[in-house]
Amino acid sequence: MTAELLALAVALAAAPPRTALPFAPVAARTAAAQGRVVEASRGRAFLDAGARDGLAPGQELAILRGGAPAATCRVEAVADRSAVCAGEGLRAGDAFAVPARPAAAAPAPVPAPLADAEAAARRGAIEAAPIAKVTAKPLPARARARDVEAAVSALYLHGGSVARHQERVYGQIRGAPVFGGLRLDVELAGVLRTAGADAGETAFRPGDPGWVELREAAISSRDRAGPFAFAAGRILPRHAPGAGRIDGAQAAWRSGRVQLGIFGGGMPDPLTTAPTVERATAGVFAAADHARRTVYLREEARVAWVRTPELGSRLEAEGAASLGLARALDLTARARFGVGGDARATGALDEAGVDLAARLGAGFSLTAGLRYVGLDVPEGDPLPAPAIFPGRSRRGDGALAWARGGLTLRVRAAAVRDLETGLDRTWLGPEVQAWLFRRRLGLFAGYLEETGWLAGRSLSVGASSAFFRTVRFHLRGNLYQDEREAPLDALLEAGGAAGVDWDLAPWLALRASALVRYSVTTASDLGGRALVELVARR
Repeated sequence: MTAELLALAVALAAAPPRTALPFAPVAARTAAAQGRVVEASRGRAFLDAGARDGLAPGQELAILRGGAPAATCRVEAVADRSAVCAGEGLRAGDAFAVPARPAAAAPAPVPAPLADAEAAARRGAIEAAPIAKVTAKPLPARARARDVEAAVSALYLHGGSVARHQERVYGQIRGAPVFGGLRLDVELAGVLRTAGADAGETAFRPGDPGWVELREAAISSRDRAGPFAFAAGRILPRHAPGAGRIDGAQAAWRSGRVQLGIFGGGMPDPLTTAPTVERATAGVFAAADHARRTVYLREEARVAWVRTPELGSRLEAEGAASLGLARALDLTARARFGVGGDARATGALDEAGVDLAARLGAGFSLTAGLRYVGLDVPEGDPLPAPAIFPGRSRRGDGALAWARGGLTLRVRAAAVRDLETGLDRTWLGPEVQAWLFRRRLGLFAGYLEETGWLAGRSLSVGASSAFFRTVRFHLRGNLYQDEREAPLDALLEAGGAAGVDWDLAPWLALRASALVRYSVTTASDLGGRALVELVARR
């Protein structure tokens, strides 16, 4: 055995040395991805992508809704995996293209360590250097408001022989510090009908040439550290799903990721925002969230007494939950139950809904939603607004999309059924969108075939341009065909829309849009709209 080991050692020593395998670091992922708007308010959106995904302050993002250009926003602040951007017309669930990140540069070579003598000499020089006196200076005063926005707009409406002018002034203040760590939030709008047909001919607020809408005016301690928080004034209660605006107060106790609280007050008129004593609510709420590296879960619940002229006094319970899995799946669900009052849904289920967004890999994504409304409101005089009480119905919609580079293909489908009348509608159609010239020019085309009690089809083409950093253009054309039973002929209509957004300064923007519609069948003008708006933001 010893002789065999000796022979093996001699053979290994005589063998030529092996060449070391070359080492190359894995290249950074540079493929562009798609991000989502997690939450949106007027003028702000919270994104699920951040610095690690290639976002940086000052970037302009093109916001997509259903695959079509819907808005733009400018990134204001970024964290590792989230960001905040400013823009109008943003909604939760909107998508945007995350810019591709460049490959990571090779690390710089590490310098050789200093010799002991050199290190000792440098340490001695530092210890012997005199220390200059530093004079304390007060910190600069904080800005009086974190977010201030004001807008002035002029609207021209034309329908056949009727034309109207309407001017609007809008303003909001978000998070302005007042005293004791409290914050002020205000949002209001003023509307004035100035020219054209008499105000009494309008369907909304007939006989009223002008009004003021106060949507929010609240003092709160929500941003202040500590276990207790409150808000008072005209508020929208937070973490209480389904609770509308109230003229009252909300108080909460916070412990870690859990909140418990109460709220109550009168509810302003949902159409005019005028304070009323006929509408009121009071209740309790709870909210909790759980976050892991790849999983996010949030639950909210509300139990409240509600009084309205349409439904009388009743007890409502509503819950909502959101689940996110590693940016691959987003699932939200909501349900409301109601008992008592002048109306009650089957099984006490007033309404329920589920929304799903999934990224399937290989460029495919799926969005889907289900809605059920079971509450039937008794007829009254005047009839309740459909936007507030839509009536008993079921709805389902979905879209399957494939995106690669600047090209997106999508198929949309939906079905709606009115449970009172039995009428239903379905529609199905493809869409295609392409971004050219480094996403400076977007082209869009879509087709929908509709069946049911309103049958027909529509064709849409559009373009969105961002060749200039401060100016963006939008164009869209449509053809609509409504089928009618014999002996009536089908109706064919054409429409178009155009818009421009111009950033005059970092704090000032000008927006203009126009929309027209024309009947090809009857050769008559169906109406149009023109809007000019000047928005200032701080």
